[in-house]
Amino acid sequence: GAEEGAEGDADVIDQETYDAMARAKRRKGEYRVAYEDVKSLKTAVSQMSDEVTQFRAVFVNEFQEWYDKGGGAEFRLEDEEEDELDYGEKFDHLEMQLHLRDDPESGAYFQSKKLMRAGKTRPGVDKSAMSTMRSRQSGQTLKGGSKKEWDPRDTAPRPR
Repeated sequence: GAEEGAEGDADVIDQETYDAMARAKRRKGEYRVAYEDVKSLKTAVSQMSDEVTQFRAVFVNEFQEWYDKGGGAEFRLEDEEEDELDYGEKFDHLEMQLHLRDDPESGAYFQSKKLMRAGKTRPGVDKSAMSTMRSRQSGQTLKGGSKKEWDPRDTAPRPR
């Protein structure tokens, strides 16, 4: 009888040990769930990384084909042309390219509108006749009595 009582006591655990075992079991379950989440996320990240690599290769190949066919030619300046353009001309060129990118058919309209705002004539009109007519209309004369022709590149506003 005494030996049986001793063995029975060995199977009995105190409350503190029981609580520690219950916490350990609960945390093991939480760890398994978190581990499965991390494992599935790593798989998803790996698949997405592979897709990004594939799409990047496709994009680079398509861009290279587009570029080889002359894509973007409107934005490229030849070395000789770049050396000859001043800042204003470069700005005008880039501004025109932006308008052409938005609406390819608007180039002539934009150029004419810009020329009209600057007081320049449209293509095909005799510029010297227009300048003479403007100077006559303005009545502007120089010190020597000769009339000054108005130059649209002048920074002063157009004489009226």
